[in-house]
Amino acid sequence: MVPEGVEWNVQSYAVRLEGFDAAARDAVMQHLLDAGIASRPGVMTAHREPAYANPDGSPRVSLPVSERASDCSLIMPLFTQMADADVDRCAEALTAAVARVSS
Repeated sequence: MVPEGVEWNVQSYAVRLEGFDAAARDAVMQHLLDAGIASRPGVMTAHREPAYANPDGSPRVSLPVSERASDCSLIMPLFTQMADADVDRCAEALTAAVARVSS
């Protein structure tokens, strides 16, 4: 609940692509980009960042749940200046991109 006298501000919308891996998520993101819609990978996993890797570049730990959450999520644009038509266009483009990648 938003307290009285405070405005809620949302800057992005996280989407989980059930059953997708990172390659499929990236393909969806490319379809969105081709439609003029910027997106980015969703859940970040610190343990995959280079600063936390072994000297050979391999991860020091395996966190399969976090990795799956990262691989199948993306962030869609969402900001206060978006018109309803913009939100609809993003939703339709996402639906179409998922359908293309899933087929």
